[in-house]
Amino acid sequence: MLQPEYSDIKSPQNHLIKMENRASLCVTAVQQVTAYDTNTVTLETAFGTLIISGEGLKVLRFSVESGEAEISGKMEYVQYREKKSRTGLWERLRGE
Repeated sequence: MLQPEYSDIKSPQNHLIKMENRASLCVTAVQQVTAYDTNTVTLETAFGTLIISGEGLKVLRFSVESGEAEISGKMEYVQYREKKSRTGLWERLRGE
């Protein structure tokens, strides 16, 4: 299985994640908050979709200008989901 080269991804700023005591999470290079409730926060980044799951989650701050998001609550996991390919079936069958 081929691994994506993350060093080749062009982003105007570094993508950093800082978690403190599983209660506070700061993320940079966030493009948008796509969904959130008290159990899950979904962020779109240049490195894919970032999913934060836990209890009592709150988006305390999100700035489109700076690309920073701050989340509080009890963090249970942080996971990336790769961006899905938009190629059609025909292109995949032909190996494109």
